Formats: sequence, C-alpha cells, structure tokens
Amino acid sequence: MGIGLEPHEFRGPDDFERVFGAIAAKWPDALMTTADSLIISYSTRIVDFAAKHRLPSMYPTKEFVVDGGLLFYGGTIREKFRTRQPMGQDS
Repeated sequence: MGIGLEPHEFRGPDDFERVFGAIAAKWPDALMTTADSLIISYSTRIVDFAAKHRLPSMYPTKEFVVDGGLLFYGGTIREKFRTRQPMGQDS
C-alpha cells in the first residue's frame, strides 16, 4: 500500500519545536496521534500545527475534533479512561 509510519518521541512541551520541525521538514501525507494523556492534553496545539501545515489528520479522541481537528476514530477521553463496573451496577 505504500504506507510508512514515522514515530516521533514526545515527552513534554519542550519537545514541540523539535517534533513539529521534524514533521514539517518531511512534508508527510498525513498526521496521526496516539491516545496518550500527554498528547491529549496538548490537543489544541497539535490541531493548530496540522491545520497550519495542511496535514490531513486522524486523532484518537473526539476532543481533538472539538478543537478543530479533521476526524477521530475512537471514543471520548472519559470513555477511554473509565473503569468497568461489576455486572448489575450502573455508573
């Protein structure tokens, strides 16, 4: 299919310039993020970067789309991190 993935390590806000610079230099066809809580906490900044560079993007939660992202595949943050209740008990 000709699809290649290029992961970029992100540990905190000090990594934005390095990671965004590396992504922008390669002119990728698209951007995809993970559902890591650190990544999710910077959703607006990531969405803004993708829009500025006209990168079609797929995100892991609805919150990215609320922030202006193109699309997501998955649930909300609350759904991703909720705990399962024993049978017969509603949350």
